[in-house]
Amino acid sequence: MEKRFTKAEIKKEGKTESPTKLIVGVLTGALILGAIVYGGYKYSQKRGGRLALPRSMPQTTKPPEVTAETPFVDFTNDKYGFSFKYPKTIELVEFPNNAWGFAWGDILPQYNLLVNVDLEASRSAEMRKLSVLDYTGNYWRQFPGLKGLKSIESFTNDQGVKGVKAIYINIADQTPNLDVFFAIPNSKDLIHFANGFLEREIFDRIVNSFKFTTRED
Repeated sequence: MEKRFTKAEIKKEGKTESPTKLIVGVLTGALILGAIVYGGYKYSQKRGGRLALPRSMPQTTKPPEVTAETPFVDFTNDKYGFSFKYPKTIELVEFPNNAWGFAWGDILPQYNLLVNVDLEASRSAEMRKLSVLDYTGNYWRQFPGLKGLKSIESFTNDQGVKGVKAIYINIADQTPNLDVFFAIPNSKDLIHFANGFLEREIFDRIVNSFKFTTRED
């Protein structure tokens, strides 16, 4: 089930700007090893072409139930011409500026974005000069919560779509997230996925179901 999250509703939650991208950050909590900082989360606000990292975020308590038997349903975006499958037990929430997230326990969707459209026009002049592979390799430079690139590789998913997988290093010297980029045909615009709190097995199923469809005129 998909739900739209309007600008007014975002403001009501205390956010004054629209999330547009995915960002790996620092999650302080009890996800692993007690109080050690373990994971990263995605949250983004458009601020003069840059994304800002929130100072803190709520703890996760009860995640949605996703098992090997959970049915997957279709998500399709006609504007940019792509689709993927995701667990039926997860409710996708649409934000302005082409981003979709989902609630995870007590964490609001705007803190846990799953996919967004990374438009070339929204990048800095320097970043617009880069090829898709070079851009994904330097993606981390746009965010204060990231400090480097651990690994990057090209791959082809189960639908025959070529993409790039990247793992970035956050400011806590951790690499909790996998970011996946698919270039929209004949452009430098990207469809960007990040696993956030999803188990890798579930995230991989989503990524492997991704494909391009007919784009609306």
